[in-house]
Order: sequence, then C-alpha cells, then structure tokens
Amino acid sequence: MKQFLISMAIILSVGTVLMLNGFTDNVQEVNSSFENELSEEAAAQTPAEPLLLPAELNNFIEEENKPDTAQTELIPANLEYLFDAKFEEDGYIVEIYREYEIYRDADGNVIKEVPTSNFEYMRYKE
Repeated sequence: MKQFLISMAIILSVGTVLMLNGFTDNVQEVNSSFENELSEEAAAQTPAEPLLLPAELNNFIEEENKPDTAQTELIPANLEYLFDAKFEEDGYIVEIYREYEIYRDADGNVIKEVPTSNFEYMRYKE
C-alpha cells in the first residue's frame, strides 16, 4: 500500500509538471501574438508625415511660447531664514528658523518662496 501511494504521488506530480509546462507555453504564445498585434497597431497609427500648420497658427504658437518679460527680469534667489516655530523644553525656549529661497522681481516684490531642508535652532533661557 505504501509503495502504491508513493508511486501515485510521483505520477501525479510528474503529470502536474507536464500539464503546467504546456500551460506556460500556451501563455507565452498568447503573449507574443498580443505583442505582435500591438506593434502592428502602433505602426499603423504613426503618421507618415508631420502635420503642417497654417502660417497664422504657427505665429500664434510662437507668440505663446515667447518668455514673458517679467519672468526674464528675475533676480537670482536669496537664501533667508524665516521664523518657523517656538516651544519650551526643559526650562529653555527653543526657536526654529527655516531657510527659504526667496525669488524677487526687478522691483523687489516677492514672487515665490521655496522652503529648503535647512533649519537653525536657537535655545535660550528666558
């Protein structure tokens, strides 16, 4: 009886391996045929020639892509520490300042403030 069970287990495991091997071959065939169909569709959708634009539309696109004069007059960013938080710890007061990149226009108006990952901590007794 023991030999019968062992031989049946071997036969079933070999049969399972053969069946799964055939299944993976079929899956690979389906995948390769699907990839071929996708590449054929992509080739069919690619235009043979670039689209030509009328002169007015081309001029409009060029005007839209020109840089704004206000943007070209930006002064490089200044790095400044600005107050972020304040708390008390062990009888000390701790102030946290965070570094920011501050962008200004030619007139000195702040355009954008970008926080950096740099912090300064001030600890003092009151």
